[in-house]
Amino acid sequence: LVGQNIAQAIESEYIDKRFITTSSIGGVGIIETPTARFREDGTMTIGMSSAIPFNRSYFTIQALPRVEVTVKYNQIDIEPENPIDRWVKWFRFTGGSYTGRDKSFDAKIKIFNETEKMPAIAIGLTDLAGTNKFASEYIVATKSYGDFDFSVGLGFGAMGARGHIANPLGILSDRFKENRLTSQGMGGTLNFGDWFSSEKSAFFGSINYATPIENLNFQLEYDSKKLSDFEGLYNSYGEYDASNKPINIGFNYLLFDRINLGVALLRGDTAYLNLSSSTNLNKNFGFSNTPLD
Repeated sequence: LVGQNIAQAIESEYIDKRFITTSSIGGVGIIETPTARFREDGTMTIGMSSAIPFNRSYFTIQALPRVEVTVKYNQIDIEPENPIDRWVKWFRFTGGSYTGRDKSFDAKIKIFNETEKMPAIAIGLTDLAGTNKFASEYIVATKSYGDFDFSVGLGFGAMGARGHIANPLGILSDRFKENRLTSQGMGGTLNFGDWFSSEKSAFFGSINYATPIENLNFQLEYDSKKLSDFEGLYNSYGEYDASNKPINIGFNYLLFDRINLGVALLRGDTAYLNLSSSTNLNKNFGFSNTPLD
């Protein structure tokens, strides 16, 4: 029976598209936190999100059935507060505070598929070759029950900022107990030695509810990051009084079976907007995902 469960967890799984929504950094997730959900193999997603003090544009590809890769560009800007006005300013490249920028790469790898009894499990890394300003690693489990999709995870680095527990990997090596340093350069280096290292780690979690209104999801999450940890970044471009409340609440609507529109209230006081479009290259452009003989 155990062997059967393991086999089911490794085989390809059915993808419930109701729970495939785009996070603020481009990967499949809930507003600001990741889940263990993945898009169909060959799916490309492009989009942008905004919530003071960060604007993000991203490109995500489901490179393999179990591997999601994201390239993103972060812009630090504390004004204006309205996300739509921020996008207009972004496209026009105007304003004196439009100066803070950071590019980075993310990856998420599926470890186990969801089965009748067990959750899907994935591990992820953010800011892989950036400046370490947003660097995080995590493990996340996701399980659906009817119209609800539940996720819970443990974050390290920036995602471990709330410090609920000591880093459990510290029992393996003292290296995992050390906090990482922020690069002063332009990034571009894989910081292998920093992966999963931080004195503390923190829990995050989310609920994604597929409402009776078709294609409309209600989303609630607990974010393990602390915005005040980035104070040195955004206050370089003006004063901004950041809230550290961990609860985010919002809605996601799927348009034309390919466009995700997400709106939310972050930290109890910040408007959030995320717009992305996805297309399956295998299906829409005739690319084949059948192995060569």
